[in-house]
Amino acid sequence: MIVNQQYLTIEEVAEMLRVKSTTVTAWCRAGKLTAFKQPGGKRWLVNAKELSAMQKQQTKSHGNA
Repeated sequence: MIVNQQYLTIEEVAEMLRVKSTTVTAWCRAGKLTAFKQPGGKRWLVNAKELSAMQKQQTKSHGNA
């Protein structure tokens, strides 16, 4: 991931989290991960800062288990 990149595609997020892109899309549709569709409605984009915050929260919750 490029640190200065503001938005990530579903595929980039899936690769980072080592899950399928369909899983990331499902999280976006369920509101677990905030994303928006690019103009034209074909591609989801995820805010990189929000993804980082989500990863930190997951790390904390897994560490406290």
